[in-house]
Amino acid sequence: MTEYANHEPRSTGRDWPLVGRDAERDRVLDLLTVSGCTAGCTTGRAEFVVVEGDAGIGKTRLLTEIAEVARRRGHPVRTGCATQFQRTAPYSLVADVFAETLTEHGAVDEPSWLLGVRRQQLHRAARQELAGLPSGAAALVTLDDVHWADQASLDLLAYLTSNPPDAGVVVLLGCRTKRWPPALQAALARNGGVRWSRLEPLRPADVDALLPAEPAARRRLLHQTSGGNPLYLTILAHAPDEALAELARSPASVDDQVGAGLDRAITAELAALDPVELAVAAATALAGEDADLDMLAHVADVDLVATAAAVDALAAKDVLSSRTGRLDFRHPLVRAAAYRLAGPAWRLNAHDRAARYLRRRGASPASQAPHLVHSARLGDLDAVDVLVAAAQRMLANAPATSVRWLRTALRVLPDEPALTERRAWRGVSRAEGLVLYGQLDRGQLALWDVGGARDRVPASGIPLVGRTTRVAGA
Repeated sequence: MTEYANHEPRSTGRDWPLVGRDAERDRVLDLLTVSGCTAGCTTGRAEFVVVEGDAGIGKTRLLTEIAEVARRRGHPVRTGCATQFQRTAPYSLVADVFAETLTEHGAVDEPSWLLGVRRQQLHRAARQELAGLPSGAAALVTLDDVHWADQASLDLLAYLTSNPPDAGVVVLLGCRTKRWPPALQAALARNGGVRWSRLEPLRPADVDALLPAEPAARRRLLHQTSGGNPLYLTILAHAPDEALAELARSPASVDDQVGAGLDRAITAELAALDPVELAVAAATALAGEDADLDMLAHVADVDLVATAAAVDALAAKDVLSSRTGRLDFRHPLVRAAAYRLAGPAWRLNAHDRAARYLRRRGASPASQAPHLVHSARLGDLDAVDVLVAAAQRMLANAPATSVRWLRTALRVLPDEPALTERRAWRGVSRAEGLVLYGQLDRGQLALWDVGGARDRVPASGIPLVGRTTRVAGA
C-alpha cells in the first residue's frame, strides 16, 4: 500500500448538485406536463421512458431528481428499485408501485400460486390500477435497476409495455447498458413509442461545476481518471494526486481512502459473482491486460474451459471489456476492487503462480518483477536476480519502481556472510535509485546501511557516495 500525504477534498459526492443531465431531466418532466389530463390526455396511453448507462453513470441520481421535482409540481409519484439480493423474491421491484393489486390478489403472501389464469388476472388488475391513478396531473412511476429485477416483476412489466393502459402516466425505467432482460427488451421494442435515453460521461465543464474550489489541473486529472463517471469521481475526489496518477498502473496502489470508497460502491457488485467468476476476475486484475486465457487459468487456479466461460460471463455482466482489443476492466477502479476482494493470502499465492508461469514462458524480468514484489520469499536467490535485473533496466526511466524492486531484493536476500558483497551491490543500486528519484537524504542513508560491507562496496558506488554527500550538504 503506497502512502501519500492526506488530501482533504473540498466537496463530497453527497452534496453535489445534478449536473450534465438537464436535457434528460427536462425531457421527462415535459412529457409529464403534456400527458396530464388537464392537457387533454393527448397521448391516450401510458408513456414509457428508458434511461440506460454504465454502472455509476448517474441513472439512480437522475431518476431520484425527476421524482422529487415531479412531487413538488403535484404529480402522483410511485417508485420501485430492484436489488441483486432480491432477485428470487417475486414482485420485489414493483411491490410499492402495485401494493394494492398485489395485496388483493395474494401475490405478497402466496407468490408461488400465481400461475396461469391467476397471473393474467393480476397483470390486468395492475394495468387497471395504473389507469385508476388520480387524474388532473400525469402520474410518474420510476423503476430503477431493472437489470436486477425478479422474473415476476419482469413478466408484469413486459405485459404493461405490450398493453399500455389508457392513462396519463409516465413509466420511467433505469437499467444498465447491455444488461436488459431479453423478454422485457423485446416488449419495449414492440411498443414502438418508447423513448430511449443513454447517459454519457460527464464533460470537463461538468466536473468544473461540481468541484469549483479545486485547482484546474486537479479537476482535469479527476475527469481523466474517473472517465467522467460520477460514482468514480465521488470515490476519487478524496485521493491525492499521486494516487490518481498510479491508479492505472497497479490495482495494489490504491490508498486507504480510495479503497474504502471501493468497498462501499463496487465490491458489493463483485461479491455477487459466483466463486469461479470471482477468481477469474481477481486473476485478471492481478495479471494485467496482457494476460491470455492460459495465464488467467494458471493464476486463478481454474481449468481452462471454466476460465473461458467465466470471462464470457464477466464480459456479459460488464465487469470485463475488450473494447481496446485486450481483456480489461471497464474502469481501473473496478480492477482495484476485484484485486482487494480476493484477500491477502489468495493474492500472495496468485502472484507466486503468475511469477512462476511467466518464468516458464521466458518472460522478461520486468514482467516478472511486479509479481515477485508480492510473492518472493526469503532465500529465493533466483527471485533476487530477476528483481535486480528488472530494477537495473528501469533505473533511468522509473527510479521509484526500481527502488521498490531493489528493496524487495534486499529483503529476500539472506543476511549471510557469503552474501555480504552481493548485498553491498544491491544496496548501492538502491541508493542510486533513491538519488535519481530525488530522495537525496534517503539515498545517503542507504549507502551507510551497507554497514560492515563498506570496504567491499564496488568501485561504481564510490562516485555515488561523493555525489550524495555533496548534494546533501549543499
